[in-house]
Amino acid sequence: MKITIISEDHPDGLDVDWPAVPGKGDIVAFRHRGGTDALSVERVEWEFEGHSALSSVKVYLTN
Repeated sequence: MKITIISEDHPDGLDVDWPAVPGKGDIVAFRHRGGTDALSVERVEWEFEGHSALSSVKVYLTN
């Protein structure tokens, strides 16, 4: 599923393709060359077109 994550490192958003949407309070870990960052899901915004067509999901992460 295409998801846009918003965080301190990606204030304009970073598009990712994840199998599921994390919920509020979940921990998301990012591995990178310098180690691993664990961020908490602050909120999730679901956007729909019409009454039932999902158009986008934004996940806001915080330290």
